[in-house]
Amino acid sequence: MKRAGSGTRVTIVMLVLPVALLACDGRHDAAGRGSLDGFVETAAALTDAGIMAILDEASRSDSVAAALAVEKATDAEVRAFAASAMEEHHALRVDASRLAKALALTPRLPASDPLGNAAEDEMIALRATPHGPAFDRVYVERQIATHLEAKEFADEAKRTTPNDQIRDYIDRVTPVLERQLARAQALHHRSAKTT
Repeated sequence: MKRAGSGTRVTIVMLVLPVALLACDGRHDAAGRGSLDGFVETAAALTDAGIMAILDEASRSDSVAAALAVEKATDAEVRAFAASAMEEHHALRVDASRLAKALALTPRLPASDPLGNAAEDEMIALRATPHGPAFDRVYVERQIATHLEAKEFADEAKRTTPNDQIRDYIDRVTPVLERQLARAQALHHRSAKTT
């Protein structure tokens, strides 16, 4: 009898679990936050969960690239730029985490992540380039490309989201992206003049 009872319980759980998973889209699931971190959204439209995940991904990947630049760059100004980028993106990630908690939102990358490939390409290029002026040049060039893409995404996300708090967060992200882009462009221009 015990065996039949436990088998019945398993059957009920197996039948209820898919329905429960379908009912929860994760955007406002305060109780389950954390259990679905890292899952990929399959919705075609850009959601608030997707926006927050992509913006966080941009800050995380920029921080990782900057940490590598602090280690491998030889130009003092490039290293200073990288150190500053790490600090600024860390602060943005802390803000994003607080906002996601306040909104009871679980950030999830969409299946069609617009920034993922650029971030991956940047890391492959940076890891493959040895210390020295070549690394400095590659880092600065990649920073220009990734910041242009991130700024374009932030502009689109601000138009897309109906959430005022997320738009306010994007208004804090955008000047950081613009400042870092301008600094990377200035470093690139200075480098081009000396070669």
